[in-house]
Amino acid sequence: MVKDTIERIYCSEIMAVSPETAMGDAITLMRNNSISCIVVANDKKPVGILTERDIVRSISAFGLSFMDLPIGESHSKTVQTVHKDSFVFEAFQALAENNVRHLVVVDDVGDAVGVVTQSDLLNHLGYEYFIKVKTVDQVMNRQVYVIGMNTTLFEATKKMAEMKVSFLVICDESAKPVGVLTERDMTRLAADKHMDWNCLATEVMSSPVHTTHPGKSVYAAAEMMREKNIRRLVVVNDEGDVTGVMTQTDMIHGLESRYIDSLKTIIQEQGRELDSMVNRLSEKTLYLDSILHSSIDMGIIATDADMTIVYYNSAAEEILGVPASDALGKSIAEIHAVEHVSQERIAKAMRNVNEKQFHTFHFSRQRGCGVLHLQARLSSIQGQHNGERIGYVVTVQDITEQQQAEDTIRRLAFYDMLTGLPNRVLFYERLYSEIARARRQQSRFGLMIMDIDLFKKINDTYGHHAGDNTLKEVGQRLDSLLRKTDTAARLGGDEFAFILPDVGNNESMLRIARNILHCLAAPFAIGEHSLHVQFSIGIAMFPEHGCDSEALYICSDEAMYRAKEMGRRNGRSNVVMAD
Repeated sequence: MVKDTIERIYCSEIMAVSPETAMGDAITLMRNNSISCIVVANDKKPVGILTERDIVRSISAFGLSFMDLPIGESHSKTVQTVHKDSFVFEAFQALAENNVRHLVVVDDVGDAVGVVTQSDLLNHLGYEYFIKVKTVDQVMNRQVYVIGMNTTLFEATKKMAEMKVSFLVICDESAKPVGVLTERDMTRLAADKHMDWNCLATEVMSSPVHTTHPGKSVYAAAEMMREKNIRRLVVVNDEGDVTGVMTQTDMIHGLESRYIDSLKTIIQEQGRELDSMVNRLSEKTLYLDSILHSSIDMGIIATDADMTIVYYNSAAEEILGVPASDALGKSIAEIHAVEHVSQERIAKAMRNVNEKQFHTFHFSRQRGCGVLHLQARLSSIQGQHNGERIGYVVTVQDITEQQQAEDTIRRLAFYDMLTGLPNRVLFYERLYSEIARARRQQSRFGLMIMDIDLFKKINDTYGHHAGDNTLKEVGQRLDSLLRKTDTAARLGGDEFAFILPDVGNNESMLRIARNILHCLAAPFAIGEHSLHVQFSIGIAMFPEHGCDSEALYICSDEAMYRAKEMGRRNGRSNVVMAD
């Protein structure tokens, strides 16, 4: 997979501005689109890149006056690029050698056509690379940057810029963590023109601090991050003292990629030994046991040419839950019959072994209250002298932790952690797929964009926790409302989107939109308060209002803003169909 090209994975929804663009406008653009960088370009040629770290550095260097400065004075002048036809491993090398998190993707003439990040590349590697989840203390960053409770926001900004870090931990007099301040917080605060940068950092910090213990599993910590909708955890010991931090990046890096190589090495080494010994099995039993038991976490089962089991190690007993006494001397087919595996499936496996000497497969077994996910490989054993097939070997390994890691990474990559709905990445994948399907079948579908009216007022009045709870409940209501073929996604902030395939006419779409508004009309519980929330929905139809994703989104977004204007006048939720 590392030999795939960048063209398959980069984000083509590029945000590019000219060097003359004001910093304030660029920051607003980043905030509204929930992105971490903007490409600076002249005539489509990349000349720089503005990141959240550049924004923190600008605040530290220029104070509030930086908002009116042209972006050309503050962005990173050195922009690292990669050609869209480059291999994935070449992009990894460029990120590592230049110590950056973003690469601008260019075409044959050097025009910027997209952006690829380290996370994009890691997600693309495939889940088989992310095995053997460790404990937090094995992957956490032990370098923690701390500020006191009397530190002003501007002082914190300067420290963050000087130390070139993405966040600071705020501790009280007893050195216990009370809050965090991140580059993303700085970008959000910079968009507020009335922000008092001389206020205490404690007034704008994210609190309470979500913590984890060094001995906790990375998987459990990742689940906590998903549940709390946060990007990092502060690591504390039994006394509550800070010992490190763990971010999503640390977690992904902690899922090691050694599995494939180590498995191949083990099987190759043991296969060579088996090849020379199975034909003398009765004479070499002790020697064979010594070799096979060396792989204590891999079940190994050896058979003769008739598929009768002649060797069954202790790891196989543990993994499969079948004692050796119940397996030795029995045929593979007999055991498969007990497990209700069809003869056709066995025949297919044997055909694969005959053609390419091995067959790999996956299966699951119930174990207690959980499920074990197992990976197995069936290989043939050739005689040392005449090359005749003299037996088979089956290797089995428990990959349950790998499966859990895959599920965690999938959720991080494609789902919004707060609402549980598909995120912007998965939304656009499904939109592109639906457009292609509708073109093939000459069918219609609808796209809706929904926004929460006066959402900022909810945050300002009741706090960000109340705003998060409102978004979470919106996601819960939407999840049970639509068909299985529909998609409801959170694009970022308080913006949601819906893809509704095979909708007959515009009136049907309007009826669905009204049903959504009816479902959301019930009051939302905000602490002790009961709040009525207004929503605005804009609708666009394929192909009437657009034949590609951009045109459909623009039409539905414009219709949504007209609905929002109506809401300001009539004080209720509204839905508007694109012209």
